[in-house]
Order: sequence, then structure tokens, then C-alpha cells
Amino acid sequence: MAGLVRQPQRFTHEEWMYSNNLKYRSAEKEREVSQGLQNECDRLIEETAKRTEKTMKDVEKKFDQRIANVKYWKSEVNKKLQDTTEETEILDEYFIRLKKTLEATEEPLHFAQQCLLSREGRTGIDLVHDDAQMELVKEIEVIKGAQAILQKTVEQTKEQLRQVSDYISFSYFIPHD
Repeated sequence: MAGLVRQPQRFTHEEWMYSNNLKYRSAEKEREVSQGLQNECDRLIEETAKRTEKTMKDVEKKFDQRIANVKYWKSEVNKKLQDTTEETEILDEYFIRLKKTLEATEEPLHFAQQCLLSREGRTGIDLVHDDAQMELVKEIEVIKGAQAILQKTVEQTKEQLRQVSDYISFSYFIPHD
């Protein structure tokens, strides 16, 4: 049985030294390559960290600028909304005054028409077309013209108030940050 197991090959000291030198040089080259890779990785990590930090600062700066821009425009919109609300209140007061003015023209118109009707009720020589008659007709025309203008203005004001009211109502649906 002893003849079946082979004895391991024996090497000389020089062969052993040569093999160890090869292994040492190979290990040294691998260590140098590894060190180079490690240095390259460290450089890339540092470069990436710097680039990331610079990008983050740029993005943060842009965000800050955008936030400032949004705040500015939000304040501008709020100012305009406040101005519009105040102007709407004033317009509403004028609208009420316009309606009252229109109503106030009814009485003078009624009196002028009554006077004209009374003059038409005259008989004979008293039924005359004089300056007073012409002034009453002119007064009725002027009052009716003023009423038409006032009525048109009331309708325009009413429409304007509706549009502004819609705008103000819509502005409350805009998200408030």
C-alpha cells in the first residue's frame, strides 16, 4: 500500500525562492493596482461629493429664489385682490346710488307728464302751444334720456359687479400656501 501513495515533489531552495519572488512580485503588483483603484475610488467619491454638494447648493438657491418669487407674486395678487375688493365695495355703493337716482327721476317725470296732461285738458283759446308747453316736452325728453342712460349704466354696473364677484369668489379657490 505504501507503493500506491506518491511522495510529493520536492523542490530546491532556489526553486522555492524563485517561486516566492514571483508570488511576492505578483502580490506587490496586485497591491499597487489595488492601491491605485482605491485612490481612484477615493478621488471619485470626493469629486462626486463636491459635485453633489455644489448641485444641492445650486438647487437650494434656485428653490429660495423661486420661493421668494412666489411670495412676491402672492403678495401682489393679494394686493390686487384687496384693491379689487375695495373698488367693488365702492362700485356697489355707486350702484345703489345709481338705482336711487334712477328712482328719483320718476317723480319729476310724473310731475312734468301731469303738467303736460293738465295743459292738454284745456279747452278753447287756453289750449296753446307756448314756451311752457315746449319746455315741459323738452323736460320730459331730457328726463327720459337721463333715465335711459342711468338704466344702461345700472345694467353695466350690475354686470361688472357680477364679473368682479365671480373673480373674487374664484380667487378663494386658489390654494393658499
